[in-house]
Amino acid sequence: MKWNSDDKEFAVKVFNKELIMEDETEKICLLYEIKMMRTVKHPKILETFEIYEGENYIYCLCTLFEGENLLNALIKKGVQPEVKALSIIHQILEGLEYLHSKEILHWDLKPENILCKKKGTLDIGIVDLGFATFYKDYDALFLKCGTPGYVAPEILNDMPYDYKVDIYSTGIIFYIM
Repeated sequence: MKWNSDDKEFAVKVFNKELIMEDETEKICLLYEIKMMRTVKHPKILETFEIYEGENYIYCLCTLFEGENLLNALIKKGVQPEVKALSIIHQILEGLEYLHSKEILHWDLKPENILCKKKGTLDIGIVDLGFATFYKDYDALFLKCGTPGYVAPEILNDMPYDYKVDIYSTGIIFYIM
């Protein structure tokens, strides 16, 4: 989608209002995700520029990442050389350092939520803040969330946890690479 006269292209994340308005929890989660998306502005994290509300849908105008997600890249290319894996992990940690400085937990870090900004490059960005939450709010929103295989043991064992759960997920991604 082209948004203005400089021909810059954007991605659009679309939410169906009818489905969201039927469920109060879905509505709260969407409003929280939009709040989160508006808070974040970093080159290693999907950026939201504008949010529009139509009659049936809510549209979020976001950074366009043209490359594939890390999972698909790993399936195609297999295990990554150490230099490439370290480059990717370094970029993930840059994004997490920013999120954590804003007191945000991502909570669902996995290869599917890491996208290449351009086809064939190692320049990546973290996406999907659907489970992300402010650290001070985490007990009020979701007690257990994330993707099996990437979730830290503290979450699964109902133990107190903090930002380290994102680092644990990053370690799993590193192991996979």
